[in-house]
Amino acid sequence: LLSSNIHNRNENELSKEYELNVKIKDIYTNSFKKYEKKEIEEKLKEQGYLIFLSSSAVESFYENIKDKNLNLEKIKIVSIGPMTSETLKKYSFKISIEAKEYSLEGILEEIIKKH
Repeated sequence: LLSSNIHNRNENELSKEYELNVKIKDIYTNSFKKYEKKEIEEKLKEQGYLIFLSSSAVESFYENIKDKNLNLEKIKIVSIGPMTSETLKKYSFKISIEAKEYSLEGILEEIIKKH
């Protein structure tokens, strides 16, 4: 299983669940970048969708906006799947779209259906 350095998966549990010998390999590192309110407002200006591909992306975004009093009402929140949606709900984001197929193609398919 190829993953990031902050995965929350357990090799033994996955091996038992799938009756396989699962090994997890970290192939990329997640890092956190702090943005100022003005930077975030500029990046969000005229955006119709915010697409989250992982729970760590949600957490990073939340850490950047939590005390900045930003208006996100006009932006649709899109989740790649149930795990990411759970994290979005944890931070009280309203999810507009959740992909049924957990991929970029699945996300695009759901966005197109909504139009």
